[in-house]
Amino acid sequence: MTAPPLAWSAERIAEETGTSATFIGTSLVAITTSLPELVVAIAAVRLGAFDLAVGNLFGSNAFNMAAFLFADLAYRDGGLLDSVSSAHALTALWSILMMNIGLMGIIYRAEKRFMLMEPDGLLMVVSYVLGLWLLFR
Repeated sequence: MTAPPLAWSAERIAEETGTSATFIGTSLVAITTSLPELVVAIAAVRLGAFDLAVGNLFGSNAFNMAAFLFADLAYRDGGLLDSVSSAHALTALWSILMMNIGLMGIIYRAEKRFMLMEPDGLLMVVSYVLGLWLLFR
């Protein structure tokens, strides 16, 4: 029910601010639609269900990638990915990089924390901010 108004609002924000729809989709819409996963992950961590928290985050990301199939089926004018800005190549590359950082955090366990974070968590935050900056400029 809220998806059409969210998409319409995001498009209007992009138009009114002169910001690319790619940036608005990758930042504001992505953050808004990912808040439920964040809340569930935090709740799971507080309950000590760490595998549930990480499974929720990785699983949500995997499902979002599989959702391309359904979005492509709904698009009637050819291939969906053929019709979008090439800036999404950066978004895709950036997403792959962040997933790989998460994978490396699982494979190579950190022995020390830096600023209350494990190195992979800190690297993810830096990568996220850098990716948004690259998209915005």
